[in-house]
Amino acid sequence: MMGAHAFASLATALYDPTSGNTLAALPRTGHDAANVFLGVAGTYSAQFVRKWYRNTNREYALYFQDNLKVNSRLTLNYGVRWEFYPFIREKNNVLTGFDEKTKAAVNGAPLETMYKVGATMPVIVDAFTQIGMKFESPEQAGLPDRLVNSNPHDFGPRAGFAYKLSAGKRPLVLRGGYALFGYPMPAFQFDQRMRANPPTTAQFSRMLNAATQSPDGLRNWGLRSAPTVVAGVNSKDVIDLSQPGGIDRGNFSVVYFDPNQPTSRAHQWNLTFEREFLDNDVLRFGYVGTHGARLDQYHTYNEGPNAFIWYTTTGLPLPTGVYAGVANRPFENTVLGSIERYQKTGWSNASAFQVEVQRRYAKGYAFQWFYTMTNAFRAGGRGWQDDMIPTTSMFLPGAVPADINARNRFLNYRRDTDVAKHRMRWNWIVDLPFGRGKRFGANAGGLADRLIGGWQLAGNGNLNSRYFALPTGNYNVGKVEVYGKQYPIQDCRSGVCYDGYLYWNGYIPANRINSTDPRTGKPNGVMGVPSNYVPSNRPLIPTPADGGNFADPLYPYYDSNNVMVPMKNGTMQRIHFNHNLNPWRNQSVVQQRAAQSSNDHAAAVVSGAMAQPARA
Repeated sequence: MMGAHAFASLATALYDPTSGNTLAALPRTGHDAANVFLGVAGTYSAQFVRKWYRNTNREYALYFQDNLKVNSRLTLNYGVRWEFYPFIREKNNVLTGFDEKTKAAVNGAPLETMYKVGATMPVIVDAFTQIGMKFESPEQAGLPDRLVNSNPHDFGPRAGFAYKLSAGKRPLVLRGGYALFGYPMPAFQFDQRMRANPPTTAQFSRMLNAATQSPDGLRNWGLRSAPTVVAGVNSKDVIDLSQPGGIDRGNFSVVYFDPNQPTSRAHQWNLTFEREFLDNDVLRFGYVGTHGARLDQYHTYNEGPNAFIWYTTTGLPLPTGVYAGVANRPFENTVLGSIERYQKTGWSNASAFQVEVQRRYAKGYAFQWFYTMTNAFRAGGRGWQDDMIPTTSMFLPGAVPADINARNRFLNYRRDTDVAKHRMRWNWIVDLPFGRGKRFGANAGGLADRLIGGWQLAGNGNLNSRYFALPTGNYNVGKVEVYGKQYPIQDCRSGVCYDGYLYWNGYIPANRINSTDPRTGKPNGVMGVPSNYVPSNRPLIPTPADGGNFADPLYPYYDSNNVMVPMKNGTMQRIHFNHNLNPWRNQSVVQQRAAQSSNDHAAAVVSGAMAQPARA
């Protein structure tokens, strides 16, 4: 069991009587830190998690390779590699999956075995069964024991050449090649996803604001009532470990592997020119291309629409009652929450230009210098971290393609910000001129030579560009301008002024630009912002330059994206605007200032719009 608690209880927020069925708080009211001091926690939880798996993972490979010297200028090399990565085997076959046809969880081992090895408990299985969860064996689901089919027929060809374009002592050589590589599924994928399925996980919890645990069956009870439990005073037995109350309709996920998992692959090709321009000095430059295929992704196909999309498309209140968490889900709407299918539908593309200058060790010194410029793009390939393919129900009608592959490209294909666009690396080594045969101590011998001779100096470093992701919280977006260190500023919004730079034109509320406290005259905003500053993005209801006034009906909603949606019953529903397609989704900008070498201190990025301190 793993215990946790959170203080997002809404206990210090003010109830918004115009929020309708959302039973929401007024914007800019309440604070979790105040809830901590009052001892009103929103959630107490104890998570049942399987501690370990007894896995066996095997890899098999055979290869053939040969070189053929066609003539004095041309050499060919070629080959083929067979690779086989059987799916992971668990000692007791305690695996979990999902049958899409019957909408049932698949247990690789009988429940008695799962109880024996501590993978689940009868009380957890009973809780799932009571709400309608079904369990099957692999045989009933038509799956192999391991739940996933293996791929024994993967072959990867290799081919390359080297051709002398010129003759002489230092010829210009052209090298090129192509290869197809296979990759096994990372072990962490297995552990992370298998332990998330029913009946191997459960959360014993008390959730103050969950509709299923409130006295009146409505959400946000902590906002609408006086606290009866105070943390540290009468909270010792607030969780009943004999009742896994966290197992509610729609309150758990099903994550499983597609039974047909093709091997992830990478196609790579290159073309390189190489020439020795001095004795022991070599220059190389060329192109490298990579295409990744069958990369890991998740398809989540049981997510319901958010509140804005629900109100906009139906004009009805949000579902309530015992089925509130599942009623608006598109695939299964009586028991299951999120359903995620691990599959191999991702891909990546990268093109890189490389330059290398190298001096082999000679005459007491050597060095290497590398520069790479890479444009890398991907959809998927980072496992469980991101790049899910969502269902169309999460968007307004017609907003995204119905075809899953077209939707994947539309939503997920983007620049891979984990790969620097510009990268330089270098290293060097040099002998110190001390000891026998050197400039100093040339005639030293014995102990003297051992003490002063043989010393070297060495060093290395790197210089990388970086990206920063554009924010997706606002919907009025415009032109992005990156200033770098052009505008020194002071950020005084916290009450203490911090020196920095206005790195780019991110959003700063108009009333906090070069502002001062009218009572004290002290700065209380972002000082030094130039007069030509135009924010690249704004909320739908920005704060006016004068700060507004309480008489303005929109005053409580300044700096928010609240909108009013007409309902079928003739009323208006206020809701945060979010159609899940922010114009800046998946957009990143290369920072003007690259990271420092490995021996220097890198500067941090701070401030409201985004500023950079003069020195970290």
